[in-house]
Amino acid sequence: MSRWNSRQYRAWCSVKSSKVSGAFASPISRMPVASNRSATVLPVAAGGATTSSSPVSSIRGCKAADEDSCPVAIGGVSFTVVQAVSMQLTSRMRNFCMRALYRMLHRSDSRATIASMPQRVTLLGVPIDALRREEAIECLLAMLHTGGLRRAVPLGGHHHVMTPNSEMLVEAARNPVFRELLSRTNLNIPDSVGLLFMARLTGQYLPERVTGVDTVTAFCARLGPEHPVFLLGSAPGVAERAAQELKKRNTNLIVVGTCAGSPRTEDAPAILEQIRNAKPHVLFVAFGAPEQDFWIDRHLKDLPSVCIAMGVGGTFDFLTGVQRRAPRFLRTLGFEWLWRLLKEPKRIRRIWNAVAVFPFLVLFRHERS
Repeated sequence: MSRWNSRQYRAWCSVKSSKVSGAFASPISRMPVASNRSATVLPVAAGGATTSSSPVSSIRGCKAADEDSCPVAIGGVSFTVVQAVSMQLTSRMRNFCMRALYRMLHRSDSRATIASMPQRVTLLGVPIDALRREEAIECLLAMLHTGGLRRAVPLGGHHHVMTPNSEMLVEAARNPVFRELLSRTNLNIPDSVGLLFMARLTGQYLPERVTGVDTVTAFCARLGPEHPVFLLGSAPGVAERAAQELKKRNTNLIVVGTCAGSPRTEDAPAILEQIRNAKPHVLFVAFGAPEQDFWIDRHLKDLPSVCIAMGVGGTFDFLTGVQRRAPRFLRTLGFEWLWRLLKEPKRIRRIWNAVAVFPFLVLFRHERS
């Protein structure tokens, strides 16, 4: 009995590799021959020829009729050819292939039509869009793209976007006019952990909280110079600083104007004139809810260049550091209201509405229905 020589090994590999794939034949044929102790011993005739007619059938314990299950002895461990080939693929390559497949299967088109908007759930008679932050950004971009580029009157019309939270839904339950406005908006982004909890308790589903500041930041990061932005609201000077902060994160962003303004009726003509002269495509209004949303509803039709108008509440304050956001772990656990209460005790009534009144109203109306 003599050791299986390299010529026999390469011949056997060539037979097996032709059944797997021609692309794998070369790596297999270059596999090293096993050592004396670990190699499979084969009978070899004089002159180096095997005693059998086929290199495959010459392997001990392997029959020609069962070639697919024939093992290869490497280092004392038996492997099939397919297993030997798979060992050539590193974990990094496999991970790369899996990531590429995932991106291909989950690829989203940023120019999707408005008809592909997400489903909505209903809390206290108010529709809330069930989406994640990335999906919200894609919806905003879809609104912007269907509105056309560099047109005085957007093809897709004007789009009013709101970010309702628990406190706003309590106000909507008391104010039918505000509730009707929330029902007419193009997009209602869930900006409250309370909405997620109560949706689940009522048999509905909202995937995650999408805050206004995160939405504005991510949306502006995707905008190019062809879509100018206007910032309206907050205290004097805050909008200018917020514009600088947004432009730091995206150098291609064009902010064509800022204005502190106010939601008062007597201030509206001057504000509208300034916005019309700037000709923005996106307008962020930070007057606070519900004043900012009523202002948008009254005046959006008078701003022909604006495709998206969005009420953003205290977003400018958070961007500029006027107000500090709660730590991430508190936001994740849903205790941001506790942080706000400790920082601003005067907000206790608003926090009470969001933390106590809102769940009671939802459960009470759900039981009645």
